Amino acid sequence: MRIPLKITYNFDLISKLLDKFELDYDKDEVEELIEEVQEEIGLEEFEEDLGSTQNIEIGDFEKLTGYEFEGYLKGLFDLLGYTVIETSLSGDQGADLIASKDGQKTVVQAKKYSGKVANKAIQEISAAQRHYKADKAIVVTNSSFTKSAIDLALSNDVELWDGKKLKDIIRELRSKKKEKHLEAQKAMTLNFKDGEKFVKINIPCPFCEENFDYDLEIGKNSFETSCPNCGSEIASKVNVKSTSRTWSCEFCGKEFDTKEKAEKHEKTCRSRKK
Repeated sequence: MRIPLKITYNFDLISKLLDKFELDYDKDEVEELIEEVQEEIGLEEFEEDLGSTQNIEIGDFEKLTGYEFEGYLKGLFDLLGYTVIETSLSGDQGADLIASKDGQKTVVQAKKYSGKVANKAIQEISAAQRHYKADKAIVVTNSSFTKSAIDLALSNDVELWDGKKLKDIIRELRSKKKEKHLEAQKAMTLNFKDGEKFVKINIPCPFCEENFDYDLEIGKNSFETSCPNCGSEIASKVNVKSTSRTWSCEFCGKEFDTKEKAEKHEKTCRSRKK
């Protein structure tokens, strides 16, 4: 019979049960057993979810399955400027993601748990760091870590991201994207000629930071569209100015609305004689 996915595998709960029957147990062994059971459940969830797609917003990771959490972290590291590769489900050597940035390689293990992450995750990512010859190792979870896991991570120079740190990183990322969006709004001033129906504008996406062209209808001072590169929805106001074509005297700089008038003026322009 399959164990229900909603069960919380909590060490305190299990230890009370073992104490009740006066059974001897080792804390680390129990935590590792809980971890193995959760991994088996995560694999079943992945098999059930094959072929399904979900739109997940940044910051919304609590309801994800273990496999979805890995994909979510890949997207997050992409936004943080990394080039990310997902390892295969089998033979990943302890790393779910391999992320590269500024010439440094980082191995990442994702742990979507309801309980605390124990020593096994630290041991696996340390082995993965050696296997992939990575410069850095990170374990990321939505929950927290046991004290022994934290101690082991410190002695092996493994970086730990618990649920709180993960939310802080997402919050900071959102804040930076919002600032870039506001800067893009302020910088966008358009000029167009009389008689034009559309003006082509170049929009800097504040999310993926790629630029794309958009045809803005004349008479409108705002637009709503989606980035063709990352799919993010973008809405912004623009400062639209209409400009008529003018011709200037090459001697005094005076402007005229026709080329003929400018040429006629140049023939008698006082600045020309100086």
